[in-house]
Amino acid sequence: MIRLLKKLYSFHYKFCITTPKSDDIIIFDKEGSSEIAKYIIKQELNFNVYDHKVIKIYINIKFLFKYISNLLSRWDNTCSASNNMYIKYIVTEIMFIQPKIVITYNDDNYIYHKIKKILSNIKFIAIQNGLREKVISSKILHEINHDDLYCYGSSDNERFNNLGWNINNLYPVGSLRAGIAYSKYHDEQIEYDIAYISEYHSDDNYQADVDWLERHYKIDNIFSEIVNNNDYSIVVLLGTKNKKEKEYYNTLFNGNVSFSDPNKYLDSYRFIFKSKLIIGFCSTLLVESVGLDKKVLAIDIDKNTEDSSTFFSYNELKHYYSTIEELKNHIDGLLHLSYKEYKNNMKTVKKSVMNLDIKKPPHLVISNSIHQILKSYEL
Repeated sequence: MIRLLKKLYSFHYKFCITTPKSDDIIIFDKEGSSEIAKYIIKQELNFNVYDHKVIKIYINIKFLFKYISNLLSRWDNTCSASNNMYIKYIVTEIMFIQPKIVITYNDDNYIYHKIKKILSNIKFIAIQNGLREKVISSKILHEINHDDLYCYGSSDNERFNNLGWNINNLYPVGSLRAGIAYSKYHDEQIEYDIAYISEYHSDDNYQADVDWLERHYKIDNIFSEIVNNNDYSIVVLLGTKNKKEKEYYNTLFNGNVSFSDPNKYLDSYRFIFKSKLIIGFCSTLLVESVGLDKKVLAIDIDKNTEDSSTFFSYNELKHYYSTIEELKNHIDGLLHLSYKEYKNNMKTVKKSVMNLDIKKPPHLVISNSIHQILKSYEL
């Protein structure tokens, strides 16, 4: 009961007298909604951003009757009573909106997949928004069913099959945000030797996997020892707006470091283009950087442990630490390798892990697909 009350308190509420107006497209949830609206839908079509954290209370007999009917006819015994009431309320609202398409950037969202299973007459489109490694996928306990999933690369097909996800149509087109970033920042001039991807999380407010925390702290310290004893220009790609994160890396690199600005849209991608080599532990940005044709290095430790693939399974990008000197030589080798040779070596890898075509970026591919779907309703 206490848990239910806390959940209800976390929502925002609005009162409505009339039923929802109809729209051709629903963007499900706020995450990524601005990119979908601006770059995919392009404000040309009727759409509605559905924030599932905002509950509209309809003081309307027609809506109430439909809601009760959905509760009685569509009760799901695999869900709790509160989840049934919540999800059927969303389903009722969407039925009144009558969209032809529901699109989301939250490809593993529990509510999205529940409503998709009920509303079989609507086209559901999902866009991959992060890596689905063991450390993440092990926490996804609900059933995943996709109509269309726009994913990163061809290797995701096997990855999702191994997870037991049901996908009707899989399109390996690369990262939506990386494609947008390319259109904005690909002309940036090189200013830094290395962009180092922050994996920082404050211990006092983040319940992370202990092995993950220990591993990334070790890698931070190994890399900082190399940087502090050599003349590299470094920019850290910050992941949060927490001041402690910046303080942590300033201390780690003796103050000789620059930072991306997490308050600026896609600023980490901007600094990826401004850097020769992108280094990190297990961030999505590593794989996205491959799609952006940048030199990439994922550092890991303890090759023979099971954890070596739990956090980051892209072995094509990974280098296992042995000694400071050996790792420094490997970094220097990548920095001095000609860009042309590196790009040629990575052709197959790019298609597999981040199949981003700069001439056909994800937002244009998905936009064209949406227009084709809507045209089919006119026939």
